[in-house]
Amino acid sequence: MPRFWAWAATPAILKASETIEKWHLKLYQRAEENVPKFEAGRNLTTLETFKKNGLKDRKNHYLQKLLQEELFKTFGKPRDKNDLIKDLEIVDKLPILEAIFRKTLGYIPQFQELNQEVESVFPESETFKPERWLPYEYEKDADYEKRISYQQKYMMPFGKGVRMCLGMQLALIEMKLAVANLYWHFNSKIDQDWCRLTQYDDSSKIANPIKMGDSAIGANESDEEKMVMVDTYTTRPYNDECWLQWYEN
Repeated sequence: MPRFWAWAATPAILKASETIEKWHLKLYQRAEENVPKFEAGRNLTTLETFKKNGLKDRKNHYLQKLLQEELFKTFGKPRDKNDLIKDLEIVDKLPILEAIFRKTLGYIPQFQELNQEVESVFPESETFKPERWLPYEYEKDADYEKRISYQQKYMMPFGKGVRMCLGMQLALIEMKLAVANLYWHFNSKIDQDWCRLTQYDDSSKIANPIKMGDSAIGANESDEEKMVMVDTYTTRPYNDECWLQWYEN
């Protein structure tokens, strides 16, 4: 067949075929060149999400316990320090883990025009409350599904349409497996050697909202001042750091 094609095709067809073949090869080359950028974007998304994950805050330690109970119920307790959760399909469907990620990915400072959390849709939108993504007490299944579907319309942490993040699925896979495995084995808290820790009334579960910009840095001495977001794009903390202590369950 190739010999027949070379004999039957006109010079114009052969030239067009060669042009198309080169075009395809360039597409493959461009795809390969973009892999490092693709991976870098995915790694940046993962890193910055970890930095602002609300599980680290002292007022949210109850969420660590809820997540660990969910993990222990689903996977049992780790047999040893090398035991890992690898089943992504199960991890991807864990309600509490999903709720924590949805809230983390939609956590944008107050008073911003790009705020994804409209108060009429997300009551107390400036607070870290993943429970808003879980069924309310006595809420019917149909009402819960309707509410979640409506809330999702206001969530665009990875963009939408042609400008949607290409590394979204890789970032989500990486983050969920990492968080699940970390809190399956350990608890975390902010390192007291890092800075002055903001004190709260133990009767409250709600921490102060995360702020943004130079005006919110203050003396840059407390944990909340150091975790001020530098912008609304990557939402990275102003100092590019967050010191944590990890200890076994």
